[in-house]
Amino acid sequence: MAIIWRPWGDWAREMNIRIFLLVGGVLSALYLGIALLLQQPTNAASLIELIQAGPSDEVAKIFAWLLSLLAFLWLVIGYLLQSRELDAQSKLYQVERTELDRMRSALDAQDAMVTLVERQTEIEAARVRPYFVIKSIGGTPSNKAVSIENTAAAAYEVVVKSDGAVIQTEGHVGPGQRFSVSVKTRTEHAFALEVCFKDAGDRNWSQTIKWDAGRAISNLPVKQEIGPAPGQHDG
Repeated sequence: MAIIWRPWGDWAREMNIRIFLLVGGVLSALYLGIALLLQQPTNAASLIELIQAGPSDEVAKIFAWLLSLLAFLWLVIGYLLQSRELDAQSKLYQVERTELDRMRSALDAQDAMVTLVERQTEIEAARVRPYFVIKSIGGTPSNKAVSIENTAAAAYEVVVKSDGAVIQTEGHVGPGQRFSVSVKTRTEHAFALEVCFKDAGDRNWSQTIKWDAGRAISNLPVKQEIGPAPGQHDG
């Protein structure tokens, strides 16, 4: 019995189940056979006749003991079968969970790759389109002299606006070139400018550049469907 109960993995558990099924089947068949023979005393062998000749209470005790043994045995067999089914379901769950984790990891890697590609595309696009920044501020508190530099590709038909009004135009601003504009400000430490321009591919762009409490802020250019109005190119 120690060999039967000793847990030696799946193979040992399967062997335990088969052994219990075999023993339970044999004992059940033997019990039923004896019960049927006792119901037919004319066809019974000498062993059956001996059992019939014995005290009825002892025979009843023997059958009750056999029945209890069979009930316990089939209870154990049912437990082992249920345990095998639960183990199979647990393994299936682990396989499904591993597959889901693998799919989740693949999706995360794909999202990271898409983000990286988008970032690289944005960087490449920034290299081939103009990008303006505020380099320095001078003038008076109400009339600022603002130096603006193009840090990327060449820009054409540059129009600078303040509060929607055109304050200066530039025909061409190459990479690294600067130009100055005069800005009338309502507040001493903050203002915003809109720079409209075309790139080398004749695409229209609009970019907002700001000065806020001594800090220059340059937003990314936004592509526009139409360019500045024709009258805005005049000096």
